[in-house]
Amino acid sequence: MFIKNSEILLKGEIENTYQDIADIKTKMQSWDNLEAMLEECEKRQNIYENLTKNRIDYSQILSKLISLIPEETTIISLKIDESSCLIINGYAPYNRYVAEIMEDVKSIDDIFDVSLGFILYKEDEDKSSHSYYFEIVAELAED
Repeated sequence: MFIKNSEILLKGEIENTYQDIADIKTKMQSWDNLEAMLEECEKRQNIYENLTKNRIDYSQILSKLISLIPEETTIISLKIDESSCLIINGYAPYNRYVAEIMEDVKSIDDIFDVSLGFILYKEDEDKSSHSYYFEIVAELAED
C-alpha cells in the first residue's frame, strides 16, 4: 500500500512537472511574440524618424523667405510647382532688389539652386515711376 501511494504520488508529481513544462513553453512562445512585436515597433519607429528627419519644412522656408524680402518689394505670388520648384513672383523698384533677393534665397535651408525666371521693366502710364516685374525660381531639395 505504501508503494502504491508513493507511485500515485510520483505520478501526480510527474504530471504536475509536465504541466509546468507546458506552461513554461507557452510563456516562452509569448515572449518570442513580444520580442517580435518589439522589433516590429522599433522598425516602424526608425522608418517614421527617417521620414520626418528628411522632410522639408515648407512653413520654415516660407517664413524665412518672407523675412528676407526688402520692404520696398511686393510679392504677388509664391507657389511650388510639380518639379519641386518654389516660384516667387513680384515687383521691385530696382533690379538690384531682385538680385539681393536671389542671393538671400540661396541661404535658406533645403534650397539648392536659385535662378531668374524673368525680369520685366514696367513704367506707369504717366511715366512718372517704374518697377521691375520678376520671377525667381528656387529649386527645393528632394522631399
